[in-house]
Amino acid sequence: MKKLITKIKTEDKYFYKTLFKLALPIMAQNLIVFSLNLLDSLMIGRLGETEISAVTLATQPYFILSLIFFGLGSGSSVLISQYWGKKDTESIKHIVIFCAILSSLVSLIFTIIVLTMPVQVMRIFTNNNQIINISVKYLKIIGFTYVITFLSTIFAINLRSVEILKAPLIINGFGIAINTIFNYLLIYGKAGFPKLGVEGAALATVLARIVEFILMALYMFKYNPLLKFKLKGLFSINKLLINDFIKYSMPVLINEMLWGLGVSAQSMMVGRLSPSAVSSFAINSTLQQMAFITTLGIGNAIAVIVGKEVGCENYLNAKRYAKKAIKTVTFMAFIGSIFIFLIRGPFISLYNITSDTKRLAFIITGILCIVFIFKSVNYTVIVGILRGSGDAKYAMVIDIIFLWLFALPTGFIAAFILEWPVWAVYIFFMSDEFIKLILGLIRVFRGKYITNVTRDFN
Repeated sequence: MKKLITKIKTEDKYFYKTLFKLALPIMAQNLIVFSLNLLDSLMIGRLGETEISAVTLATQPYFILSLIFFGLGSGSSVLISQYWGKKDTESIKHIVIFCAILSSLVSLIFTIIVLTMPVQVMRIFTNNNQIINISVKYLKIIGFTYVITFLSTIFAINLRSVEILKAPLIINGFGIAINTIFNYLLIYGKAGFPKLGVEGAALATVLARIVEFILMALYMFKYNPLLKFKLKGLFSINKLLINDFIKYSMPVLINEMLWGLGVSAQSMMVGRLSPSAVSSFAINSTLQQMAFITTLGIGNAIAVIVGKEVGCENYLNAKRYAKKAIKTVTFMAFIGSIFIFLIRGPFISLYNITSDTKRLAFIITGILCIVFIFKSVNYTVIVGILRGSGDAKYAMVIDIIFLWLFALPTGFIAAFILEWPVWAVYIFFMSDEFIKLILGLIRVFRGKYITNVTRDFN
């Protein structure tokens, strides 16, 4: 009995040590990304409500595309983390290369669409001509970076799956430094630079993304100590692994696309309510991202840990670690909720918005204090545990079915038929989180979710 207790305590120490070893760099990286978004939001927010509404809606195509790539990256990380458990780096390289090629093709299609039909794209999200005119200017500049941005994203996600964390963190940090400096110079016209407003913010982001891509590509193909990519091996792809990639990534990709379309549908509804509603939702989203940094770190870290244990065929450890992750993220979500409650007033006051918009944003962020706990646990369960352990199909079902069959229809009815207040519409938009929480926890605690997706090529 004593030996068993000692073994469990040792395993617990290993779990928490590994969890925070992986999670802290991911948190730091997410903090950097959030800081970039926050600085953009605050600097643009100083220009006025119309400008912040325009940029918020102009980022929706990027948001949809980012979800596709998060799906591709998460799908590939299911395989990569499990092959990492087997120490099969050759299979990992094949997966990364195929994912990069596919990412380039998809992002190129999006680039062509937003550059050739920017007005038509923006009319999907709003019918306000003033907002559309500003949005188009931003979109025409930022659209050129889609390919390189998402190649960098794919590389970073895959590096995290094999526990390489410092390189993406440093590269992102360098990118945000460039973006911050040129945001200030180009938005407001400082140090002899032209005052370009929203277009200046777009140009600063473009420059930062180019630098990030160059540094990430150099690392992947020249300085990467683990995988040692070679240019000549770019098109050397294992067909069996491609089949596995499609098989196990498709549920994740479909999941992210449908979820992203659902969120975009919410944005379209909000965009037709009022500029005040758009601004309030944008502020709420920014505050949520700030608090969500910890959750993202734990969720992505547990995906690596669980996937690695499944790849090593240590299934009991995978299940134990999953339950510990839920307890950890629940506790930290409560802390995050208190943080949102305390900071929301001062945070909202940073924006140059009307008093009515400030009141609406205050109410919506108050609701977020409760919703945040549900969202945090759901993210850890769906992205971290179920996907990491190979149970992507169940994760897909619970993540999208209630969004499309419940949250969206009830939100639409509340907004346009009953004409309820914007804060009430927000509650209905978030209502699916409670249902997902129950079904996700049932799946984990029943323990019927482990799927080993690796092959033995030896």
